[in-house]
Amino acid sequence: MSLKLTNIRVENFKCIEDSTPFRIDNLTAFVGKNESGKSAILEALYKLNPVEATENNFDELDYPRRQWSQYKQRREKNPDNVLTTIWELDEGDTKAVVDIVGPNALIGNVITVKKGYDNIPRYTVSLDDKKVAQNLIAGADLFQEERDALGEVASVPDLVTKLQAIEQPAEKQTKLLAAVTKKFPNNKVMQPIVEALHARLPKFVLFSSYYKLPGEVALAAYAARKAQGASHVTSGDRVFEALMDLAGVTTDGIQTINKFESLIAELESVQAHLTSQIFKYWTQNKHLRVLFHFDAARPEDPAPFNSGYIFRTRIWNNRHEVSVGFDERSSGFVWFFSFLVWFSQVKKNYAEKLVILLDEPGLSLHARAQADLLRYIKEKLLPEHQVLYTTHSPFMVDGENLLSARTVEDMTAPDETVLGTKVGDEVLSTDADTVFPLQAASATT
Repeated sequence: MSLKLTNIRVENFKCIEDSTPFRIDNLTAFVGKNESGKSAILEALYKLNPVEATENNFDELDYPRRQWSQYKQRREKNPDNVLTTIWELDEGDTKAVVDIVGPNALIGNVITVKKGYDNIPRYTVSLDDKKVAQNLIAGADLFQEERDALGEVASVPDLVTKLQAIEQPAEKQTKLLAAVTKKFPNNKVMQPIVEALHARLPKFVLFSSYYKLPGEVALAAYAARKAQGASHVTSGDRVFEALMDLAGVTTDGIQTINKFESLIAELESVQAHLTSQIFKYWTQNKHLRVLFHFDAARPEDPAPFNSGYIFRTRIWNNRHEVSVGFDERSSGFVWFFSFLVWFSQVKKNYAEKLVILLDEPGLSLHARAQADLLRYIKEKLLPEHQVLYTTHSPFMVDGENLLSARTVEDMTAPDETVLGTKVGDEVLSTDADTVFPLQAASATT
């Protein structure tokens, strides 16, 4: 783990005017009714530092429409904030800052990162400005009279000013000034700190029900979409790319494998890996296995599957001795399989620096399959990643740790004033429909 997310506040985004600050844990379930704003929380958080670089900007069209006319008048001079996050530093993060500012200059072990409609991340780090300057002076090994010439130094800009004011600086004073201005260009102490921390900030990955592996992929049509740019690549294409990455091949590369056995070896390796992973946690049917086929299109198939090469995913049933197309399996199985493929590739690329956001992950799963998914999350994801997910199902709530859940409600004041989405930090909602999943999870534990 690196930086750990501990607190969140979402403002001025879709149905959320001000969620108010709330804490999160390593595993946090956002529980609430449909249309309460659960997904909006994940979407706002995702845009802080997403794995897909094209999805990192807040769009002002997402500003709450009820307040839009007032915001238009001030947005150019003062774009509103959307997201405030508080992070806890681990030893590596602290060392990265200390290497820049010196010992005892960092105050505490938390930082704040904000982002608004100007889409500029803003970091707040508590520093002892005087100590930063003192550490720079101490590292310069000045003679006593050279130190005395500087007097009391309150900050790095103050140090630079005093060094520049010396009419005939000594060699060590000249070197110190050069070192300080190089380390902190334009006297901006925060600049190298922000660069170091941003490099360590985990990436956010958001997986929703829309991310489904297509049962059939026409490689020519896929290549055409990709050539048009990222905006034309579908969520299904991204899962397919993840599958290709797992196989260690590209769509161009797989078409150039000229030996049958080499192609089969590549495909069977991934088949075996995914089958073992999936059916360790998919207990609904143990008689299935994954099959991949790559062959030429058949001219009488519907377009675009009637030309070029087609990659097909099928599921073999050992009990019935038949296979069916991946798209014909239950939506729950398709979701579970697609998630494992996608996540395996994302983790390969980003290692442990991930915060995982799952939007309604158990929506199409049977109650027992939801329990399987929750077990997968706790056993395979939590040891290395923070996981935040939305749900309104009691089977997706960790009954052994109810206090890690957060209630999400679209609220109004007693006078009917619209308050928008609010997040309950202490699971104390009085709305029966909102807390039902928590009560049901508690009853079944």
